[in-house]
Amino acid sequence: MNILGYIFAVLPSLLIIAVAIRNLKKRPWSWLAFALALGFISVVPALYFERIEFLLGDQDSDAAWKLWFVAFILVGFGEEFFKLLVLFAFQYFSGKIKNIRQGIVYSVLIAMGFALIENIIYAYIYPFSTIVVRSFTAVPAHAVFAIILGYFFGMAQSGTKLNWPLIGRGLLFASLLHGTYDWFILQHYKEWLTSGALLI
Repeated sequence: MNILGYIFAVLPSLLIIAVAIRNLKKRPWSWLAFALALGFISVVPALYFERIEFLLGDQDSDAAWKLWFVAFILVGFGEEFFKLLVLFAFQYFSGKIKNIRQGIVYSVLIAMGFALIENIIYAYIYPFSTIVVRSFTAVPAHAVFAIILGYFFGMAQSGTKLNWPLIGRGLLFASLLHGTYDWFILQHYKEWLTSGALLI
């Protein structure tokens, strides 16, 4: 991968990070870096979870059930679940999330850490054109999913007790939207359906 590939792999995440942290009145840089690092780490269990696909048989199968399972369970739910886990870890160690705004910001930081590493991995495997497309689709999509997850996570922290139903709702909505995005990307029914991912 050339230097331009590296730039397109990391720049979108860095730009979104810069926008996100501007929404914090105080910027504890060590905790911001910690959230980003947790995002890096969350890629590892997500990748192992997604390897379940190799147990499903023919990798070229267009079976409808497999498409839905991969898009909504392995990728949509899997990635959002592991990002939620490290968001819990961040809150456990830092206690920085006390409202919706903080929930969104730190959730976005974790998601951008995830997206940054994921994009670098993709850059080693796929051509430059794929990285450019991902820069304008997949990375912003990760930010959107993170806003949903962070919104409900921050809301769940605002009371005297942790509101688990709110967290479950956030995970559900983020996973469904993520799964829908990936369904459009992975489907082979109609080429024009791929553009549906842009609506996400």
